[in-house]
Amino acid sequence: MATITVTKGHNAPTGFVTGDTVTPGTLNAAQTPVVAISNIVDADLSASAGITAGKLASTLDLTGKTVTLPVSSVTTASIAAAQVTAAKLDGAQTGSAPIYGARAWVSFDGLAAVSPAIGGTYARAVNIVTVDTTTPHGLLAGHVVRLDFTSGGVVDGTFVVSSAPTTTQFLVTHSGTGTASGNVSLPRRNILSSGNVAHVAYLTAGYYAVNFTAAMPDASYAVTLGGRMRTGFVYNDPAQTQHAFYLTSADAAGALEDFTPINCSVFR
Repeated sequence: MATITVTKGHNAPTGFVTGDTVTPGTLNAAQTPVVAISNIVDADLSASAGITAGKLASTLDLTGKTVTLPVSSVTTASIAAAQVTAAKLDGAQTGSAPIYGARAWVSFDGLAAVSPAIGGTYARAVNIVTVDTTTPHGLLAGHVVRLDFTSGGVVDGTFVVSSAPTTTQFLVTHSGTGTASGNVSLPRRNILSSGNVAHVAYLTAGYYAVNFTAAMPDASYAVTLGGRMRTGFVYNDPAQTQHAFYLTSADAAGALEDFTPINCSVFR
C-alpha cells in the first residue's frame, strides 16, 4: 500500500506529532504542508483513475525493464524505412546487403486432384465463354485456368481469365466461335501448404500453372523450384506474368510426369 509522509502541519514549527488527527482543517494554507506519497501499488489506483501522458516525465528510463506492446499497436507506419537490418534478426545475418523475403510460395501434390472437383456450366457466344461454377472459383483477371468441356462440343484448352464478375462466374476468350453450351470442369492440384498462392491449375501431365492471390508488381520475379524429382523443373511458354507462372516436371528420360511434392518460392 502507499505510504503518506507529512513534513509540515498545524503544530508550527514542528508540524504533526504522534497522535494528531489529520483533517482538512489542520492542513491549512498557512502551514503549507508538504505531503509525499510513495510506494504506490496497483491496488491503490481505482479502475477509473486516469494518468495522462502530461503527468509523465518526458523521458522515461526503462533500463532493465521489459516492455510488452500489443501486436495491434505495431503497424507498418510505426516502423521507419530501412530500420530492420540483418543485425536485428536472429541468427548469423551480417553485412549491409539488403534482406528480401519470399513474395509467394507453395508446396503441392502433382498427383492429387482437388476434391471435390470444381465444375459448372458454360455458354459460348461468338468466341467468349462464360463459365458459372457451382462453388466459388477463386479466379481473378489474369489467372490461368484449364477448362475441360465435358459436353457441348467445345474444344478443351488452357485460357487466361479476362474477367471475373462474381465469385462463381468468369469469362475467357476461346479460339473457336459460335454458340454452344454444356458442362465444364476446372482441373486443379491439391495444395499442401502455401502463401500468396490462390490455386494450381493442372494443364496436362507434368504441366501446371501457379496463380497468385495478390499479383506481383511485374513479371520480373525469380522462382526457385524443388521437390521429389529426377531431372528438375523448367519454364514453359507462354512466359510468366504478374498473375501466374508455368512449370513442368519430367522423368529421367525427359517425359512429362506428375509427382509429389512440388515446391516453389517466388522472390521479387
